[in-house]
Amino acid sequence: IYGIELAANQRLNFLGSSFLENFTIYANYTYTKSEFKVDDREVPLGFSPENILNIALMYDNSDIGLSFVISNNFRDDILIAIGSDKYSDVYYKNEYHLDLSINQRITDQFKIFLQLNNLTDQFENESFGDPAESFSKWTQWAKFGPYGSLGVSFKL
Repeated sequence: IYGIELAANQRLNFLGSSFLENFTIYANYTYTKSEFKVDDREVPLGFSPENILNIALMYDNSDIGLSFVISNNFRDDILIAIGSDKYSDVYYKNEYHLDLSINQRITDQFKIFLQLNNLTDQFENESFGDPAESFSKWTQWAKFGPYGSLGVSFKL
């Protein structure tokens, strides 16, 4: 197993624009190479995607009590079960999600929030064989659609 993780977090107030002073950009990339031997073949370590990328735009203004995050998340294919050969190994295909979270302070005790997930309407795809190979075959897929929650928070 080996890999590298890189992360950057930069507030945009250095640009000299009053509009951008409350914005922050965050990015994280992880590369992992993990293999082990099963019988006479090399397979990736289960639930260990080779590439993961997260990019977020954040806004936080304590003066008006508003904060939000727009988050982009990508994950490579992952092995979830080892079969008797490369044709029967089970994988989840790569996924990309776009999520949004908004918080608004109304008073020091009262806040409202909105969380929206899977705005890209990504479906989950399971296949026999590595999805990057032409021999892979879908076994099942599920589509959950976008979902979210809206709520209030009150602190005594």
